[in-house]
Amino acid sequence: MLNRIGIIVIKEFRQKARGLATVGVLTFVLAIIALVSYLILLTGYSSLAVGFSSASAIGRNLAVGVLVVQLILMAIFGLSFNGSAITHERDRETIDLLNLTLLGNADIILGKVLSSMIYIVLLLFAGLPFFALSYTFGGWEISELAAAMAVELALVFLVSAWGIFISVTSKDTRAALGRTFAVLIFAAVITIYFGIKVSTALPADVNWFEYAIGLFSVLFNPAFALWSVLYPDYEAHLAANVSGVGSMVKAIPFWLAAVIFQTLCSVAGLLVAIRVYKLIRQGER
Repeated sequence: MLNRIGIIVIKEFRQKARGLATVGVLTFVLAIIALVSYLILLTGYSSLAVGFSSASAIGRNLAVGVLVVQLILMAIFGLSFNGSAITHERDRETIDLLNLTLLGNADIILGKVLSSMIYIVLLLFAGLPFFALSYTFGGWEISELAAAMAVELALVFLVSAWGIFISVTSKDTRAALGRTFAVLIFAAVITIYFGIKVSTALPADVNWFEYAIGLFSVLFNPAFALWSVLYPDYEAHLAANVSGVGSMVKAIPFWLAAVIFQTLCSVAGLLVAIRVYKLIRQGER
């Protein structure tokens, strides 16, 4: 099975890596990160002469800025790349040829997801020079960067899995991309709203429905996990205000619990996508 998945991964990755589109995407990502880094350094330039404490604050702000930008960009690219993975085959009228191969349903879905994930991870690691720059200023530890990268990798897996699900349930690329961005905006707004509400309101002011959605939101939305890594006081705040989170952090860090939860959601999305693709192959969709 691994060999069959590898065939799809190599084929898809070669297609993504060729042409000016890849250069354009990489240039765009680096340009956005460079612009944010420049603005952060520009705002803190006057305070560099104050002392080491100011320099370390700038270094931490730079790392936070780069991580937040990467989080947003990886969500957008992860959904868009995978959201069009199967619909591109429909548009090019090659899906029948793909279905005639000896590749299984899981081979095709996993191969396309892994190829997109590898490409997105390369974009993610393109920001390492900016982290090296922020590390020279100080203010954060390598362990924090490792935890933040784990959160962003979990995000890549999450959006890739559900992006491929949207792709197999769409008839063409235009519809798939429209659905992916609608889902991204809707999920981001809902989870941020309920996540903030459940973590800031008094327990007596939150009913059971809002609490359930809020707990799901803080675990599902990687922004909360990333914030808990960058600002440890926020993890303590969540543990004090959200009873479910308080129980979790006694055993493992909150960001790790969120990564595990998002991974399980990603696996669920892949299983559903494989099931739907099986129906497509059987001519039932």
